[in-house]
Amino acid sequence: MEALEIAPAREPRKRPAVAPLAEWTLAGPDREVRGTLYRVDQTFEFWVTDAGAYRVDPEAGRIEIPCCDDEIVREQRRPAVARGAPGAGAAAAQDRRL
Repeated sequence: MEALEIAPAREPRKRPAVAPLAEWTLAGPDREVRGTLYRVDQTFEFWVTDAGAYRVDPEAGRIEIPCCDDEIVREQRRPAVARGAPGAGAAAAQDRRL
């Protein structure tokens, strides 16, 4: 099993200028939280209204996590990103932080 690299974003991302692949409601503790998935070239971006943008690069085995004031929420959303990342598979269990 390959290690999955998890790295913090250097700055907040701008929402992609492409149509989303999917949108849905996520469970949240106090409110409804929306998730939106985009494909941008060979990568994916998963936007969550309570955490920000996760950029998934399946070929590089890398997930860039958002700059977020609430680290608990950010980390709660990260496993969902890794499970849904094409090519990431079970590698999320063995992540390597930069």
